[in-house]
Amino acid sequence: MKEILIVGSGFAGMSASLALADSGIKVNLIDSKPSMGGYFPLLDNQFPTNSCGVCFLSPKPPAYCPFIECSGRSNINFIPSSSVVEIDGEQGNFKVKLKIKSNPVDSQLCIDCGKCEEVCPVTVDNEFGEGVEKRKAVYKFYPKAVKKSYFLDTVNCTKCNKCVEICPVNAINLSPNSDKELLLDVSDIIFTPGFEAVKGGIKEEFGFGYNKNVLSSVQYERLISPSGPTSGVPIKLSDSTSPKSVAFLQCVGSRDIRKSGNPYCSSICCMFALKQAIFTKKQLPDCEVVFFYMDIRAFGKGYEEYYNKAKDEYGIKFIRCHLSTLKEHGQDKNIRVTYYKNGELKERDFDIAVLSLGFFQNSETRKLIEISKISTNKYFFAESDEFDPMVTNVKGIYVAGAFTAPKDIPETTTDGLAVAAKVLESNKRVKSDKFTPAVVTPNDYQIPRVGVLICRCGNILDTSLEIDRIFKELKNIKEVEWTGTIDNLCNSSNISQVKKIMGDNALDRVVVAGCSARDMEIYFKSFKDEGYSLLNFEFVNLREQCIFAASLDKKLFSDKSITLLKAAVFKLLKNCSGAEVKNIIKDSALVIGGGAAGLTSALNLANQGFDVSLVEKSEELGGKLLTSHYTLRGADIKSKLQSLITSVKNSSNIKIFTSSEVISSEGSVGNRRSLIKSNDSEFIIEHGITIIATGGKEVKPKSYGYSESDKIITQVELENKISNNDISDIKKVVMIQCVESREVGKREYCSRVCCSHAIKNALKLKDKFKNIDITVLYRDIRSYGFYEDYYREARSKGVIFIPYQPDSKPQVKVSNGKLYINYRDPILNKDIDSTPDMVVLSSGIEPNQNINLSQIFNLPLDKYGFFEESNKKGGNIIFNQKDIFMAGLCHAPKHIDEAVSQGLAAAARGAVFLNQRELVSMEHRSYVISRFCSGCGICVEVCPYSARVIDPTLKIAKVFETVCESCGACVMSCPNGAAQQYGFEKGQVLGMIDYLIS
Repeated sequence: MKEILIVGSGFAGMSASLALADSGIKVNLIDSKPSMGGYFPLLDNQFPTNSCGVCFLSPKPPAYCPFIECSGRSNINFIPSSSVVEIDGEQGNFKVKLKIKSNPVDSQLCIDCGKCEEVCPVTVDNEFGEGVEKRKAVYKFYPKAVKKSYFLDTVNCTKCNKCVEICPVNAINLSPNSDKELLLDVSDIIFTPGFEAVKGGIKEEFGFGYNKNVLSSVQYERLISPSGPTSGVPIKLSDSTSPKSVAFLQCVGSRDIRKSGNPYCSSICCMFALKQAIFTKKQLPDCEVVFFYMDIRAFGKGYEEYYNKAKDEYGIKFIRCHLSTLKEHGQDKNIRVTYYKNGELKERDFDIAVLSLGFFQNSETRKLIEISKISTNKYFFAESDEFDPMVTNVKGIYVAGAFTAPKDIPETTTDGLAVAAKVLESNKRVKSDKFTPAVVTPNDYQIPRVGVLICRCGNILDTSLEIDRIFKELKNIKEVEWTGTIDNLCNSSNISQVKKIMGDNALDRVVVAGCSARDMEIYFKSFKDEGYSLLNFEFVNLREQCIFAASLDKKLFSDKSITLLKAAVFKLLKNCSGAEVKNIIKDSALVIGGGAAGLTSALNLANQGFDVSLVEKSEELGGKLLTSHYTLRGADIKSKLQSLITSVKNSSNIKIFTSSEVISSEGSVGNRRSLIKSNDSEFIIEHGITIIATGGKEVKPKSYGYSESDKIITQVELENKISNNDISDIKKVVMIQCVESREVGKREYCSRVCCSHAIKNALKLKDKFKNIDITVLYRDIRSYGFYEDYYREARSKGVIFIPYQPDSKPQVKVSNGKLYINYRDPILNKDIDSTPDMVVLSSGIEPNQNINLSQIFNLPLDKYGFFEESNKKGGNIIFNQKDIFMAGLCHAPKHIDEAVSQGLAAAARGAVFLNQRELVSMEHRSYVISRFCSGCGICVEVCPYSARVIDPTLKIAKVFETVCESCGACVMSCPNGAAQQYGFEKGQVLGMIDYLIS
């Protein structure tokens, strides 16, 4: 199988890379930046969890950060500072020429010690964070950059030679280096170049660049970041004092039809600013925080609750207005904000003004478009079909993430998985038997032979430690058979030397001392191919946690190192492991739900070569799309749906069961047996994965007189009437948004699609009846992304949009068959009475009944009945059970293309799981000491992976060893010490503590 090229290493690129690599496909991941990650490294915390959580982005969570996972996969070849200059050929045989920018720092030699940065005399503004902090001429591209990532800025470098002289491994060469070219032979290409923030000075009237306390959202992100220059505490850049007031100004460079702006909505800016506002209040509770906005677009899952929390818990104030200017005012260099509200010009002063920047496609991405000849819209975002959103007009070139439209992290990571599913579909797997070598584990019944290996790390440890004295002390332990050093274990070629040392000296356990244990584990994963377990190794960080941690002399460093190494030897001597357990994964899938997401999942898996059983509760396939006719973008839903259904029905790998439902399921992860009831018969389906795509439905409202008149209808009912030509003699329509949605204590969430559906139907009515009077009463128009263009079109055609507040909702009455509506017009500042011919209610989406499936598969539901994901950022299609996935409206409200993307993403996750062929128990899994177990069941309750049960016969806890993810929750909760964990037994841990404190 040929390799794959992925251009762009942000969230989408990393998601796709991990899924493909874990499916056995070699990936070349390139980026124009010196390090991978895209915008992720800028974000220490993310909404709505106020934490990270993208570790769930990996197909095998729990995991490290995605760029750490990517750097540790042997199937992923990351090529930094590179760009595409030429693409020839066709799908299956693309020839891609790359240009790789030269770096005077040799990444193969660099050991990431940082000595060059310490001695560099040059200080310049750091591009990362737009200059709110400084960097040297030789520097790390960002603080969390993984592995050897020092980069030398040849423009600002003075060539003083200090970095060259101090480098312990001679990794720096200041002689002129020319850029290199590399030719790749790949079968498919994925474009995930992401986006770039517009420049803060895009609106000159805001004074960015010369008013010190006017900051861009990128700059302010660094100020609230724990890894930033102020450790997360915002300051005024003019005098470094704490601000008493901060203003957030929305839509800077977005929703702007001027030549310098972007007409579309950048989708994430409102939530990005809300997060920053909340973190400002967390750090400075007495600081006044004010939002200036046109519409708050909190349309993602959990985002409306986050918005309400900002208002209600943190006291953040919101002013809907049109901004005019920002000016520096007074000796304190405060910022005066001038704005229009309800026709009046107003002013307020703030210590800091933060510009919430929009996003666009830069010149580099536009060049990529030109080279590849893919189609884009007028804003240079990739153009694709709503029912096939990853595919471009060039066969074999796929797109994902913010390159297709401005979007947030959950949608971007979903896109990354979805595009991986398309590549897996075009590179059909070859079924074959999988061989797994026997695993050598520490054995209690033979005398251990321990080796202690210290990585010299470019002589850093040599010069800081008394190596000979350390080895002499360690050899006093009788089981230590060998001690020695090696240079630069982070160079993969040196790992083979370790294998040779172990073989020559018959070592079965090795203490490895050097840098981060996290990095060492990644390098030593290759030992599994030699039949070793990670339990054969103990990793000690003598660099960051010892030498770099404090200013100690050589003797004290060595004393501390001896203590740490002895504790590690003790732990290895006490290590034991149960035999490795394997379970075969059933090579088939069960997809529950026959809507857009379920059909897409089933067809993709079938096209990959898997057998799929598709179970649909109703009599026909199609789900919610059966009641839909057209999209705002113009797609003919009926024909698209029929084409999809036909493809599913024609697939020899898919068995379809309509009028059917799952009534029970048993078995273990990767090998389940589900009982299906179909009409009057019942039968068993065996399956390795389960994808739940049970869909959702339009809410039938109970307010605004919905049941009192046939002239009060929902948006779906209006769409049916328009499509069936069932409307005539209509002159005035009033649409009411957020009907029984976004209400605290009730249906608090935003249904995401209602605003665009109202715009869609309003435009259809305008096309049908040119002089029709349409008024839309709304709280916030959430026409995110390119839907903003249609919102603007509706206004240009005379559709009137009037905002209302939740405490003054419109009033609808029916009298003698006639409609009466009263609402407040904030511009006219008076109540309006109207007698429309029709009132249309945008009532939102709710899930179908999910409680039975939730109980059958032990899956969590949120308080509204949608399935609850493992993590709202990186894990929005997965559960803790690693063989069950979800997609579509059962997760949350979403548009068709988003449901299709989730369907593909679930198929990709499922394929990665099935392609393992077998489940293998983890080294550090938990086990039960039966004589200590009382059968209390606490460990069963706390296990997040359903890896424990109470044995019905023995009445004690039992572990499903291939399901256990080694989290240790059971060990911590067990009152009797019956729950233990290989590699972390209590005797080991307590013994190590004794060494450390003695």
